[in-house]
Amino acid sequence: MAASRSWEIVRTEFFDGPNPALPCPALRVRLVLPVRAVGTARRARLLQSLDALRLRRNDPPGPLLAALADETGPVSSATVVAAVAVELQRIFGDPVSRAQVEKADHEGHCVIACEIEQASIGALAFRAALMMVAHAVAGTARLPEALDAFVARARAEARDHAVSVMVQAARERGIPVQRLHQGARFVNHVRFGHGRFQRQVMGTITDRSSAVAGAVTGSKSQTVHLLARLGLPVPRQVTAAGAEDARAAARQIGFPVVVKPERGTGGSGITADVRDEAELDAAFALARRHAPVVVVEEMVPGEDHRLLVCGGRMVAATMRRRAAVAGDGRSTIAELIAVENANPRRGLPGQADLVTITPDEAMERLLAREGLALHSVPAEGRTVLLRTTANMKLGGSIVAVDDVVHPDNQRLAEAAALGLGLDIAGVDLLIPDITVSYLDQPCAIVEVNMNPGLAYGSFPDVFPKVIDGVLGQLFAPGETGTMPLVVVVGSADGQGPATVAALVQGFARTGRCAAWFDGRDLGIGSAVQQRGVEDVVRAAGMVLAQPVAEAGVLLCDAGHLQRRGLPWQACDTVVFADSAAATGGELAFVIAAAGGRSFRVGDAPEATASAVIGALGLTAAN
Repeated sequence: MAASRSWEIVRTEFFDGPNPALPCPALRVRLVLPVRAVGTARRARLLQSLDALRLRRNDPPGPLLAALADETGPVSSATVVAAVAVELQRIFGDPVSRAQVEKADHEGHCVIACEIEQASIGALAFRAALMMVAHAVAGTARLPEALDAFVARARAEARDHAVSVMVQAARERGIPVQRLHQGARFVNHVRFGHGRFQRQVMGTITDRSSAVAGAVTGSKSQTVHLLARLGLPVPRQVTAAGAEDARAAARQIGFPVVVKPERGTGGSGITADVRDEAELDAAFALARRHAPVVVVEEMVPGEDHRLLVCGGRMVAATMRRRAAVAGDGRSTIAELIAVENANPRRGLPGQADLVTITPDEAMERLLAREGLALHSVPAEGRTVLLRTTANMKLGGSIVAVDDVVHPDNQRLAEAAALGLGLDIAGVDLLIPDITVSYLDQPCAIVEVNMNPGLAYGSFPDVFPKVIDGVLGQLFAPGETGTMPLVVVVGSADGQGPATVAALVQGFARTGRCAAWFDGRDLGIGSAVQQRGVEDVVRAAGMVLAQPVAEAGVLLCDAGHLQRRGLPWQACDTVVFADSAAATGGELAFVIAAAGGRSFRVGDAPEATASAVIGALGLTAAN
């Protein structure tokens, strides 16, 4: 691998917002590229390696990689590295798309700028891309260790696909987005908008989701109890702390029954169609691995449906099918599962339309009931069910049924969500025919989920309605969750602080409370919140995060802007506080981010502040 040592990164710069290279957060890398171009065959091998990494294997490549694939002759190695670095980030859920290859600097180094969403992931992606291109050029089959490091980190921090799509949809509507996670546990924690107008989500749990509803829906027995009090159809159910209690409950209800943990998500530990006490004991033991209390429930006939309710309105519905394979008369069940898992739509939970089918003890027990095993060869055309429940996380599949749900069934789901106090809910309904009213056939609501997975990615006609429904819970049509943002270019020793103070007072006269940073202190309105804030990037984030702020004012020196870019991804106005701050040409990217609106402070910061407020279309409050 000696050849790869000359593929060397000389210097890396990070930009937090629009910058001289790109109009977005970016990293800019100076590097040595010993090979000027990459031929067609080497690129083809590189593209195959990238496809193998996709969490969602049917996702199309990004625009840079698609352009690379369309090229028929050699392409500059810098262009290839840039495209691969962007694509690696896209594969793992960061919706980036831009890169720029600059002219070589005075030392002959190549300079590449790539859009990033997270500095740590972007840096890992770039290093992995560089080594992937180096290996491809050298003809090395083994993927580089740098790629392993990137994959491990990115997979640990990859958002659910639905959250990534929601983030992209929000950006297309002009809604600013900020990831709030620190570590894998909170990867789906996202802030939309800023200041008083911000909204936060954790997956599909919003900042207005009821904590009481969360506690209730976390308990399967309490959920059924409350729904029954509303007069909604639910299954008969008995809780059991021990195996004998479970047997007594099953005798009381009558076989077949469903056995499930009293608490838990994702279908873990649930066994349906339990027909006798021997199966009951095994099902109870499985459920007890997930919760100390177990629910024994009547087996309601019907198909498994998930109705998604947002803001009291059903926006999508699916019928869920159990994981299964079809015999061909030649292959074993294990081989048929392997074939099904090769389906490009299957992959990791939360990242693929369908989840990989994984054999386990519960599957083997179900097969044994039918006289089968994983090594059995089912007859051609025979359907072999692999699960007792139609759970997506256990390899189930879904069919969209939005357009055929009977109005009574739609109202039933909406009543369940409203009755439990949920703004977004997945209502699980067992019913033989979703096109017929629940009043005219057996039906039961078996669960209500506070954080339903949005497994609609394979339905292009349905998914936009789902995303619209979720985003519609956060913002009314036309709302973007933004507040006026003003960047003051200057120093803390010049007119910068006075200009910030004048702007804060100007916003106050319009009835808006401004969060601000004057180069030294952070404040809200007339009050100082923290003294001695030295990091302008940190201060910029604090200004946007303030839950009472209705405007933001940030002092930033010209040197920082040129070194790190604008700390915000956009602003409404830029004010040059000091005559020596910078020229408009040097900071053209900041003026562009402000929509071309810029001012220069004269002898009176108050007069400039009034002009800025007026240009923003704000008037004094009565």
